[in-house]
Amino acid sequence: MPEVAPLPAGGQPGTARSGALPGANGSDVVWLLDALARAASDADLDRVTVHGQLVGWRRTRTWGQGELVAVGPNGRDVIARVPVGAPGNVAAAVESRCHAEGTSLATNPMVTVTGGLEVHRRYGPVRLVIQALVVDVAASTHHRATEAAIREQLAESGLLHRQQSLRLPDHIARIGVIVGGGTAAQADFRLRLQHAEDHYTLHELIVPTGGADSPEAIARAITRLAQRNLDCICLIRGGGPQVDLAAFEDPEVAVALARSPLPVLTGIGHATDSTLTDAAAHLSLPAPSAVADHIIGHNTARRTDQATAAAEHATREQRAALARLQTERHHAAAIQRRLRVALVALACLAVALQVVVLLR
Repeated sequence: MPEVAPLPAGGQPGTARSGALPGANGSDVVWLLDALARAASDADLDRVTVHGQLVGWRRTRTWGQGELVAVGPNGRDVIARVPVGAPGNVAAAVESRCHAEGTSLATNPMVTVTGGLEVHRRYGPVRLVIQALVVDVAASTHHRATEAAIREQLAESGLLHRQQSLRLPDHIARIGVIVGGGTAAQADFRLRLQHAEDHYTLHELIVPTGGADSPEAIARAITRLAQRNLDCICLIRGGGPQVDLAAFEDPEVAVALARSPLPVLTGIGHATDSTLTDAAAHLSLPAPSAVADHIIGHNTARRTDQATAAAEHATREQRAALARLQTERHHAAAIQRRLRVALVALACLAVALQVVVLLR
């Protein structure tokens, strides 16, 4: 374990050179961040211009922030990212200008940012503070047009809505689950089903849900589970910036999902997220927990429906039996009336016979 040199009074290491990073005899976090700040200043990073995709933008009264990311050759996978932010008045002015130009920072546009690299002790080691921001309308429009074209191709091939013709069984018990390992989504999904009234058997396949290899891994997992004796497949992934859900915009995943003979339920990201995979699914739900709740609710509803149907059937049988009994009663009463008439006729005949005998 490296030895940590004690700090002299004032919080600065006594032996470190200005701008030098600590070696084995390092110092505290404050000193390290100050050293990074000096390095950024020495590198003339007080005003730089950077191009990338702005994702996860949000603004409060005092501060606006998001991430500027670079994507790989496939246009989806993030290969680099840096936090960006702006004071509230600058962020509001940027948003107003975008609105006037018919664009929005909430749509994850391609942008060119001019700003200074800041090392902040409290809010993060490195961030780019925005001084000016211009939306690359052409690049953003091209990106959205490409995604729309992919959806249109899947719709024309019949794959985009193929899953919607499938039907969930009346009772779901055997569930295939595709999820990232050790995630909150995995834990939450399991916990909700464990506390449910029914017993569920989970067939989990752990896959990477981000990175260049994730689309192929997810598609392969769907194909494997589709060959098993299951009731449905659940594809779940917790929340995060829209750009981190790039694997679920990949056509390879959507096609594998669409071709599954088992219904596939998706719970990807937050309620506001919508991906190509969601569009191709049998049912898209807002989050992983919502998928578990839907399955539990489905079984509960089916039991209720079955109980209601059984009660209605019993009621119909009871009414039919009462109707048959009433009919039999009417029939018996008619027979009794005919018997009484016959008895009266017999009595009259007997009297007539007696009169004939007396007259002889």
